[in-house]
Amino acid sequence: MVHVPYKGSAESMTATLGGQVDLTFFAFSSALRNAQAGKLRAIAVGGTRRNPQLPNVPSISEVIPGYSATSWTALVAPPGTPAPVAQKLAQAVSEFVKLPDVQNRLIEAGDESFDITPAQVAAFLRDESLRWGNLIKAVGITAQ
Repeated sequence: MVHVPYKGSAESMTATLGGQVDLTFFAFSSALRNAQAGKLRAIAVGGTRRNPQLPNVPSISEVIPGYSATSWTALVAPPGTPAPVAQKLAQAVSEFVKLPDVQNRLIEAGDESFDITPAQVAAFLRDESLRWGNLIKAVGITAQ
């Protein structure tokens, strides 16, 4: 494979749909509608399990045990944010994502929400930074 850098996912999507590239890694929610419409052929999902929106598409971890590369979104605040404010924001978001309409929209997009604490988010961010940082060092990836 040849790495083709794009400035963003929109350019990459256009090139993939137009046949200028043979395959692309997309966030699931970005590719879902085109896959459902038959404009893209979903080969695998990057999480550890199949996505209910495309149940016949395997997870890469079915072929490469332990593989997981997913996109995620987290709400963050500046480091000096007082703990009570961070807790209040976390609680508000937790209540919001539990609303039936919000859950339905997330599911339709192929996403899911996780009800985790600010401390768990911080631990996740640390773990992801270590995981990907170690991989980058191990294979010698450098910025060009």
